[in-house]
Amino acid sequence: MKVIELLTNDCLSSIEYNPSPHRFNTNEKSVSERSQLPIIYTCQNCTYKLTLKESDFLKHTESTFSNLSNPDRSKFLNHLTLTKDDSFLDFYCPNCQQPTTIIFVGGYTGYWGMYGFKIKRVLVIEQ
Repeated sequence: MKVIELLTNDCLSSIEYNPSPHRFNTNEKSVSERSQLPIIYTCQNCTYKLTLKESDFLKHTESTFSNLSNPDRSKFLNHLTLTKDDSFLDFYCPNCQQPTTIIFVGGYTGYWGMYGFKIKRVLVIEQ
């Protein structure tokens, strides 16, 4: 069993949620392109589709709580280095039980204190 990193575009329907109506330059994506919820995660092992909501990311922003067992969580921690801005959302696939960790940056942004996040990495323990 080893930790592998998945390509975010292959397993997620979107990697960003930013509801702020403001763009600082013309190269930034429009609000409709940045605000796609829910995000659908597709398990690379069994193709099960799991819906992730804004509240899932909000609950895990800057949290140290893990949904994984200590041995599985330790495997992920040994594989990666988290920065102080990184948060994680982890779970077992409801269908095949593959351990999965999503690393993201999230927080309140914009003039109205809207919550947004951007997914950086998706890691799984390949069985």
